[in-house]
Amino acid sequence: MSDPESARNSNLKGRSSAMKDDRPCHSTGSQPMTLRTRASLSVPQTFSGRSSHGYGLQSSARSITPSVHEEDASKYSLDASLASRTSAEIPVPPKHTLLVPPTSHIDSIEPSPNSSISGISAPTVTHRRGSSIVSALAGLAQTTRSPSDSKRADVSRGSSMNLSTDFVSVTRRMGERYMTAFINTSLFRFVTGCLLSTKFQIYVFSIVHMLDLVVIVVLVNIIEGTVLPNIGFYNLLHAILGALGKVSLVTGVSMSQLIGKEYVASSLVKRGRGMPLSVVGVGAKEHVPPDGKTLRYIFVCSLFILEGCMWYLILGMKWNPVATNIGDLGCIPATYPSHPHFLTNVAGFLEGDTNLGTIYNYGLPLADGIVGGWAAWPTASPSYSFSVEGAGVVYAYTVTCGNLRPATIPGASKLRGTHFSLSDTSLWSNLFAATVSITFPAGAHNWDAHADEAVSQDCLLKYVMGNGVVKYAFVSDEWFMVSGGQMVSIKTNSQLVTQNMAQQLYFSQIVEDIGSTTTFIELVGWFAEALKLTLDGQTFIPTQSGKISNIIQWSRNSQDLYDVDETWEGLSGAMGSISHYILMQYNGSASANCSYFGVKQSGEIVIPTVCGTIIYSAVALCFVCHIMQMLRWTLTSGGSPKSDRVAQVLNSPLLLLYYMRRSITPLVQDVKNGNHSSRSIRRHMNDIFVRMGEDKATRGETVGTLVMGGPKNIIAMNDKREYY
Repeated sequence: MSDPESARNSNLKGRSSAMKDDRPCHSTGSQPMTLRTRASLSVPQTFSGRSSHGYGLQSSARSITPSVHEEDASKYSLDASLASRTSAEIPVPPKHTLLVPPTSHIDSIEPSPNSSISGISAPTVTHRRGSSIVSALAGLAQTTRSPSDSKRADVSRGSSMNLSTDFVSVTRRMGERYMTAFINTSLFRFVTGCLLSTKFQIYVFSIVHMLDLVVIVVLVNIIEGTVLPNIGFYNLLHAILGALGKVSLVTGVSMSQLIGKEYVASSLVKRGRGMPLSVVGVGAKEHVPPDGKTLRYIFVCSLFILEGCMWYLILGMKWNPVATNIGDLGCIPATYPSHPHFLTNVAGFLEGDTNLGTIYNYGLPLADGIVGGWAAWPTASPSYSFSVEGAGVVYAYTVTCGNLRPATIPGASKLRGTHFSLSDTSLWSNLFAATVSITFPAGAHNWDAHADEAVSQDCLLKYVMGNGVVKYAFVSDEWFMVSGGQMVSIKTNSQLVTQNMAQQLYFSQIVEDIGSTTTFIELVGWFAEALKLTLDGQTFIPTQSGKISNIIQWSRNSQDLYDVDETWEGLSGAMGSISHYILMQYNGSASANCSYFGVKQSGEIVIPTVCGTIIYSAVALCFVCHIMQMLRWTLTSGGSPKSDRVAQVLNSPLLLLYYMRRSITPLVQDVKNGNHSSRSIRRHMNDIFVRMGEDKATRGETVGTLVMGGPKNIIAMNDKREYY
């Protein structure tokens, strides 16, 4: 043996002697021991010097390297004859020479039934030639690592695993401790008690349902006529109203089901006879006891009626686009620094202007006249249809006609057109008054008694001007040409006049609001001058086929004749045309910014009257039925802790079977007719009555046992007694 080998063997013997007292060998008998885990195979091994390279594996009994047999490479046998050897005879190799058996063999190792880990002695190892070479190469690879590096890696790996395990354990224990503390709090017990209380659930659903009905009524009132930014809100309101209907249906039905279940639970506790098994043995949401059945059906019907009315409301709602403020843009305000120059034939111009005109072009109707005005002309065209609002001049007038008589003017019998004359004109500051006499030719009026002759009629007119805010609509085309449209609204100091007002104002109200001022005395004088040029001594012959002149066409009836009862409307239209002509003679040299309004995305929701009436009626019916059902339940049952416990049993078929464990077989007999349909079984169980209470067999015990069974075997529950 070479010197290195001699030194190695002597070192091994010295270590073996030092471990004599600490590593005793135990005999395991003749039974071999097979190991299941990979960690149990970390057995010390030795190297033999028989190899020419000095790293051959020793195959003698001193080696404790696991054996790999060709016949059965998944088991490792122990030589029982080596159990009597002392530790001094078995050399201990260095730790860095430890070899681990192949994984394929380790995973299949199983322990022998008669062996123990503590009694393992040095195993007997036999190697094939190829295995010695593989093991030698593995040992060579292991020797390249220093023992200190291996120790640090093992310590680091073990420390990381221990730290991770400790953190998880501490976190879990901490969570369990906090959860236990939370469960023991009064808040948790209160919340749990509320959730398990049928009475509490009934009141919660009742409150939610009542609030839902209130929200429906309030929302319908709010959205009707409200201007919304865009049609998306209209769609959202559709969804909200649909959801409110579903919430009302769900909460109402749930409340009714809970009341029915509470009736059943209360009857099982309080009634000595109990309840039929056909009512008890159904689903948690199918309890329909005889108590309050009629009210329940009426209430459920009212819920479905409300749902149907909600659908009718949703389908009946309409989106009506409205004009909103789109910004402040340039405009030409109305200024009148000098007297205007009237046309030579102003009467003919105005007759042509009224040919295609409407009353909205000149003003807004009052109950006895017209109110109009002008603010500014737009210099921008933000859309095809828009309106401009600004401060301007407002005029108002009233016309009262009477004194209808056969015409007496010269040449009345040969009159071909409508003749006008003025008299009794007067002007005070911003007020003007005059009398206009109108003569209608024969055959052009509807006074049947004098149909073949001309008739005359006198009309008294009163006119006033003042300050106000005017909104006027305009239209434009793709060439950006702007044309005046209609009067939208006029606001004086405290009065607002719009199109299609439900309650029209009177001329006297406008005069009182405008007041008396000398600011517009010149403009009123211009109007009086233009009125005289247009009507005084003028005869208007129809320019189109027919008998009616265009300038007073608003007094025409359906037979294309002058309606002598509507003469005031025709003359009001003529005065409006003259007033509009006067105000359009503005200077045009000034510039300002005006508020522009147009239809962009905004609109209002229109709810038909019949839809609103139906939805209010349905809500009222549902509200009354709700109150009646809740009032009856409160007075007859009202809920109790006993009923809550029984209700929990009714909620679960498993609990119901458990509490009937002693009585279900004696109570439920076979159906005699052999018909096992649901209807037949329900009819059969109508005659079987059960009750919930204490079992008679546990009366003498400290704690009673609650069961469900025949009334004869059940004792009523006592509030002062504890039960399982």
